[in-house]
Amino acid sequence: MNQLFTLVLCVAVAGACAYYAKRQGRSPVAWFVLGLLFGIFALFVLFFLPMVRLFLAKRARKKNMQVQKSEAPSVFTWKIDSCGLDKMWYYVDRENKQRGPMSFQAFKKAREEGDVLSSTYVWNEDLSDWKKFDEMFI
Repeated sequence: MNQLFTLVLCVAVAGACAYYAKRQGRSPVAWFVLGLLFGIFALFVLFFLPMVRLFLAKRARKKNMQVQKSEAPSVFTWKIDSCGLDKMWYYVDRENKQRGPMSFQAFKKAREEGDVLSSTYVWNEDLSDWKKFDEMFI
C-alpha cells in the first residue's frame, strides 16, 4: 500500500511538471520524465527557471551596456567617399526598432552615448541598403 501511494505521488508530481512545462512552452514529455526522476525538485526548477532567466538576462544587459558605452569612440572618420553631414540618418537599436530621422550631429551623439555600436545597422538616403556602422566609419 505504501509503495502504491509513492507511485501515485510520483506520477502526480510528474503530471504537474508536464502541465506547467506545457504552459511555459517547454517539452511536457521531457518534464514528465524529469518529474518522475527528480520529483518535487523538478517542479521547483520549473517554477524558478523563468525568474533565474530574467535575472541573468538583466545582469547581462547591464554588463553589456557598460561594455558598449566604453566601446563608443568620441571621434570617427569615413571609410567611404560620401559625406553624410547634411543627410538624415537612421539606425536600428538593440530592440530592432528603427531610430531616426536625425541629423548627423544627433547621430554622432547617439554613437558617443553608446546607442550606436560598430555592429549597428545605419542608413541615409545616399545608401542603397542598410550597412553596419563599422563598414562606413573607422
